[in-house]
Amino acid sequence: MRGTFTILGLLISALLISCSSDKNADILKADWSGIDLSSMNYKVGDYVYLKDSNYFYSGIILDFDKDSAGIWVGICFTSYKDTIRPDLKTLKDFKLFGRQIPSGLINTICIDCFDLAYLNERGFKSDTSKIGLIGSADYDKEVVRVGAVSPSYDLKGLINFYNLGVLERQKAPGDCKDSKFKIDAVREKYFPFEMIEKQKIQELNNR
Repeated sequence: MRGTFTILGLLISALLISCSSDKNADILKADWSGIDLSSMNYKVGDYVYLKDSNYFYSGIILDFDKDSAGIWVGICFTSYKDTIRPDLKTLKDFKLFGRQIPSGLINTICIDCFDLAYLNERGFKSDTSKIGLIGSADYDKEVVRVGAVSPSYDLKGLINFYNLGVLERQKAPGDCKDSKFKIDAVREKYFPFEMIEKQKIQELNNR
C-alpha cells in the first residue's frame, strides 16, 4: 500500500495526460481479483461499524488489496458518527466519502471516485471488539472507482482518516475541470449511497 497523496498525485497526472475518458475510469476501478480471501471474515459489500471509546462510525467494504504485509481491507466511510450503533436500514441516509478527479487535458470530464481507508488484516484481528458487521449492502461494483487510498495497521489510523476527511469536506469544493492544475484544489465531496446502489442502477438501465 502507498500513501494517499503520492498515489493520488500520480493518478491525476496520468489521467490528465491520457485521452480516453472511458479507459481512465476503468483504471480506477476497484479490483481484488486473484487475492485469496478465504481467511477473511468479511467480503465486499459488507456494511461494518467501527468504534472508539466515544463514538460509532460506519463504512462499506469496497475493495481488498495485498502486499508483503498481508491483506488490506478497503473501507469507504460514511458520514455517520454517533454514540449509537447504526443499522442497515439507515445506510441510505448517510453520505459516502468521495471525490472528483479530472480526466483529459482537452474536453476534460470529472470522474466520481470513492476514498478508501485500508485496514491491514492484523488490525481486524487485534481490534475485533471494535469492529463488527452490520449487514450486507447491495451495490454495483462496476461503478466504484477508487479515488484516494489511505493505509493503516490499526483502527486509530482509520479514525484519523475519517476526522481529516470530514474536515476537508467542510470546505467548498472547487470546480473539478477549472481546478485540474491546482495542487491545493479541494476535490473531496460526499456522495449519496444511491450512486452505487444496485437496484437503482438496474432501474435506470431498464428505462
